[in-house]
Amino acid sequence: GMGVVYEARHFKNQNRVALKTLPSGMDGQDVNADRLHRFRREFRSLSEINHPNLVGMQTLEVDGTQWFFTMDLVEGVDYLEYVRPSGQLDETRLRSSLAQLIRGIMALHQRRIVHRDIKPSNVMVEQDGTVKILDFGLVAELQQATDFTQTRSTHFAGTPKYAAPEQMFGQRSEASDWYAVGVMLFESLSGHAPFVARDPMDLLRQKQSTDPPSLADRTDLPIDLATLADGLLKREPKERWTISTILEHLGLNSDTRMGGLSATAGSTDSHGSSVSGSEDLETAMLSDEEDIVLIGREKQLAQLE
Repeated sequence: GMGVVYEARHFKNQNRVALKTLPSGMDGQDVNADRLHRFRREFRSLSEINHPNLVGMQTLEVDGTQWFFTMDLVEGVDYLEYVRPSGQLDETRLRSSLAQLIRGIMALHQRRIVHRDIKPSNVMVEQDGTVKILDFGLVAELQQATDFTQTRSTHFAGTPKYAAPEQMFGQRSEASDWYAVGVMLFESLSGHAPFVARDPMDLLRQKQSTDPPSLADRTDLPIDLATLADGLLKREPKERWTISTILEHLGLNSDTRMGGLSATAGSTDSHGSSVSGSEDLETAMLSDEEDIVLIGREKQLAQLE
């Protein structure tokens, strides 16, 4: 239901890319036109993002009724495999990759984009240790109910193992993404997920009614990372740690190395807190009122005329 990813090569420039097909619908029905329009608009916005921890989106294409998009080809391993090589925690790798993961998610939230499906397979780590976040929740906008988890809950889109409790009812916010990071951190530290169930819907119901096991009392784990996991896995979104608390706790600054990324100044998370956690990042972000001047298009404008 999520489409298929291929490694592809452009015939003319020989560039290798990742090509992801999009599900065309359920029971032979075409994708809803309104959804497709929203998807194209969202893709156009995402293709402008330039951040070292976000995969670069390239082109959106259609061949007959098959839609697909291309993105940078990331050669590496998924997040969990990287931080737990051979099933053992590598704390140095975890700390480095966690900081990059946080900065990548911050960059999305600054554009008011909620990923909606943060999980190890959507967070790849290249050979040099660079973290790349994939998908950005793109397919969730277009996806039809294609497995029994989603047909039994028309509001839910995501991966139950990493989804926040409120996602069962279609609610999602920046706090939902941080919950997913909490699950990944819990799994990285302990080697298993905080909740386990054979039935995905039972798993989501567990999250609704039960607090996850606490890691902070374990003496065999780094106390700061264990405490962070506990703070991110709060059942209620309003009780979950916000980005400012996360940055302060880990001793990270608010520099997301945004590069060409533009964002809305003063954007806030779901609880009204500054997404950046400091004024430094907000002043670095472009204001909506700024005039954008385009240069070097004289030849193209003349051709259009």
